[in-house]
Amino acid sequence: MGSRVCVGKVDIYISRDNFTSEIYEQALREVLIPVAQELHPEGCYLQQDNSKVHRAKNIKTLFRTREANIILETIPWPSYSPDLNPIENLWAVLKQKIRKRQPQNLDQLEDIILEEWEGISDGYVRKLCFSIYDRIEMCIENEGSRINY
Repeated sequence: MGSRVCVGKVDIYISRDNFTSEIYEQALREVLIPVAQELHPEGCYLQQDNSKVHRAKNIKTLFRTREANIILETIPWPSYSPDLNPIENLWAVLKQKIRKRQPQNLDQLEDIILEEWEGISDGYVRKLCFSIYDRIEMCIENEGSRINY
């Protein structure tokens, strides 16, 4: 399989429960995997950090199945590296937009999350995704030390 960069927003998955590997698996099955299969039926790569949830047995098992058709390539990745992960920038923008709207309850919060997510442009998401190349280069130049991104 050649190198494939799949960029752009997918639907957001909202759960009111704590983020566990079971919740993550459900989000993958309902949101990410169908989109990945549609865009890249031959398979694609998923970049994720080394969080405990991402490394859980059920997640590793999911990625070994033909159903997922996503190659999960484990690479040496700093265990806490938000400066390398473009999604962290996206979450920061989303959180800022949500705070400004000051939701008063969980229902309002969920509605605001959905509205603000829709308002984030695909262009901005693509720009963040493609910034991974610069981030990795900066990290190498800094010999693995934190980068200012």
